[in-house]
Amino acid sequence: MPADPGGQTRAWRPGAVCKSMFSKQAEMHASPRWAFTLIELLIVVAIIAILAAIAVPNFLEAQIRAKVARIKADQRTMATAIESYSVDNNKPPLRSDNWQNPSTPKQLTPVFVEKVYSPTAPTAPVGLHTLTTPVSYMASLPRDLFYMAASRMATPTNTLLDAMDYWDPDQADAWMAVLNGVKVVGKAKGWAVVSVGPDGALGVTQSGLPGGYPPESSVTALSSRIFYDPTNGSVSIGNIYRFAGDLQEKDVLWK
Repeated sequence: MPADPGGQTRAWRPGAVCKSMFSKQAEMHASPRWAFTLIELLIVVAIIAILAAIAVPNFLEAQIRAKVARIKADQRTMATAIESYSVDNNKPPLRSDNWQNPSTPKQLTPVFVEKVYSPTAPTAPVGLHTLTTPVSYMASLPRDLFYMAASRMATPTNTLLDAMDYWDPDQADAWMAVLNGVKVVGKAKGWAVVSVGPDGALGVTQSGLPGGYPPESSVTALSSRIFYDPTNGSVSIGNIYRFAGDLQEKDVLWK
C-alpha cells in the first residue's frame, strides 16, 4: 500500500482515482482553447488588403515625386556645368544631329548612341563626356531615373545611354522647327536638358526614330512636345525639360 509523506500507510481507493480522472476531464471541458474562426480570419485578411490598397499607391506616388525632384535637381547641376563650359569655350557643348556638318538639315532629335560620345569619333568634343573630361565641370553624368529602356540598351563600351540628355542650341532649334517645318535660329532660346519623365519615353516615333531611340508605344509616340505636369497624374505623358531660355509648353506645342 502506498505511504504518505508522514510514513503512514494509506489504503488504495479506486473511487478516488475515478473521481480524479473525471475532475480533470471536467476542467478540460470547462476551459476550452480559444481560436479564430474562418470568418474572423477572412475579415482580418480583408482589412489588410484594404490597407495595402490604400498604402501601396501612395508609396509608389511618393517614389515618383522623389524621382521627379531628383531629376530637377540634377538638371540644375547640369545647367551649371553647361554654363561653366560655355564661359570657358565661348560656346555650349556640342550635341546635335549631323554635328559633323553644321549646314546639313537636322532631324527632330539627335542620334541616341552619341549622347555621351560619338562611337565613330570617341575623342571628338561632342556629347556629354565634354562636361566631365578633360575638364571636370561635374563629377559624373546624372542618370535619367525614368529611362529604363535606355539603360537596357547600354553596351560594355557605352554604359551611360541612360544619362540625362542634352541638346545644344542648334538641335533645340531643329526640335522647335517641327512646329511649321521652318527652322529659325534662336527660336529655342538656347540649349535644353531633357528627361523622359515618369512615362519612360522620349516621345519620338514608335520605332524610335529619328535618332535610333528605344521603341515606344502608340500612347507615348510623338509626345515630346508635352511637358510633364503632375496635376495630370503622377505617371502622365510628358518630358521634364530645363531650357536655357524661358520656354513654356505653349511655345512648343503643335499649332
